[in-house]
Amino acid sequence: MENDLREFIYLDSLSVQSLLASQGVGIAQEEVETDENTTEASLRSKLSAGINFPFVGSGKGEVDVSGTRTGTEILETKKKINDQVLFTRLYDELEDSITTLPDDRAEDTGDSLSLNNGDIVEISGITRTDPLYRMLNVASLFARIDAFDINKENIEQAREAIYGKQIGMVTDVPDDDWNYAMSVERENLWVDDPQREFLGSRRYTVFGRVEAIIPPNDKWDYIDILQIAGTIVSKDSLSSVRTLVDEFVELIDGYQQEIPLPQLGEISIDDLSENNEPPTRNSTISIDIEDKDVSVDGKAVVIKPIAVYW
Repeated sequence: MENDLREFIYLDSLSVQSLLASQGVGIAQEEVETDENTTEASLRSKLSAGINFPFVGSGKGEVDVSGTRTGTEILETKKKINDQVLFTRLYDELEDSITTLPDDRAEDTGDSLSLNNGDIVEISGITRTDPLYRMLNVASLFARIDAFDINKENIEQAREAIYGKQIGMVTDVPDDDWNYAMSVERENLWVDDPQREFLGSRRYTVFGRVEAIIPPNDKWDYIDILQIAGTIVSKDSLSSVRTLVDEFVELIDGYQQEIPLPQLGEISIDDLSENNEPPTRNSTISIDIEDKDVSVDGKAVVIKPIAVYW
């Protein structure tokens, strides 16, 4: 695996450092200082934006980046490079104990699975979020167009309320009757605009640890709020909430709206020279959702992702 190229979309650097420490692998002081300086710079940046923290410790690093955006960006870039190096070190350390799914369990049959909680696994496949999250993302983009009567602020608030700090995803593997689900922490994403990732069109590799095995006739919820609710409400109540979300998705599926779109092919040179509005024609925009499931059916492996890359 030494020659593999990795472009990270997600990396949990704290998990990487923790697992390295559990293997007795030390981390260079320079890497520790970079991490501390970047954290301090991030906190100061948030403070300057008007976010109050009860306490911010003083930094002892060699680089002072307070008040400079360029300095903060340099530190963040350096930290990401260090994190990638640490991940490679961790991967090499654990390579012999990695279970590659589904190949390394090819001998399993029926509903059994030779995996235990905490096992290190790696899986590659088309990775996507649930349809509701994708719909909210599309609605947020359409809110930029005046022809659509959509309040972008309301969409953002709904997404924050429903998903919290986590985004649920599933990795599809062809010809495999097991599902592979996970939740990624937003703060560990390496992309500025996660709504453009995980649309079901790119193959990713997920490296992580087994968090749970979902048996047949049970479900795992993409949505953060449902995962939390599942710890305190009855199965019947949770099933009712899932049905409500399913009905909402069904309601949105097939929605149509006519909007005036510019006909650029019919604009003339005179129109351009006089800054006239281009002619428009009503066009129908319709929503077609292929996969409507807001939960993952068992049999499923729930993975705590450490890294997602392609």
